[in-house]
Amino acid sequence: MAVLNALQEFYPALPFQLKWVNDIYLFGRKIGGILCESVYQMQEHSYCYVTGIGLNINVKQFPSSLKNIAETITDRGVDRNKLTAEIVKQLIEVNANYQSGKFLAQYRQHNYLDQQMVKVMREKTEIVGRVCGIDSQARLVIEDKHGKKMALTSGEVTKVYCD
Repeated sequence: MAVLNALQEFYPALPFQLKWVNDIYLFGRKIGGILCESVYQMQEHSYCYVTGIGLNINVKQFPSSLKNIAETITDRGVDRNKLTAEIVKQLIEVNANYQSGKFLAQYRQHNYLDQQMVKVMREKTEIVGRVCGIDSQARLVIEDKHGKKMALTSGEVTKVYCD
């Protein structure tokens, strides 16, 4: 949510969406991704976090393999220092309220996958079903063809089927 909030500060007219759990979309194409890792430090009883954020800004041309799946946020320049500062500000704000779950309503509002048929790879298991939403624990809820609902805590959405 922090990166999306920062992008909305800079580009308020653009309809950004989130693809569970770590991709940012614009007009049905990927414009960014976020990778997060955490490590618990036993001696300090604390977590250490590493976050990588990639955004397509001012991309003039994508390779042919990405033309249909990637998008650039803008073809004009942007002050990357100001955007980075806004992302950090939003990360601090979202993190301060993370445990409360306040971000979930906004996350659901920007859910790119809502009601889509998807294929999710989870370890070596393939799960196909319709996305029912994001639950109170930020899990992706999918209903399979037999009506069974599953709440996924991890996995990669590898395919979104067009209805």
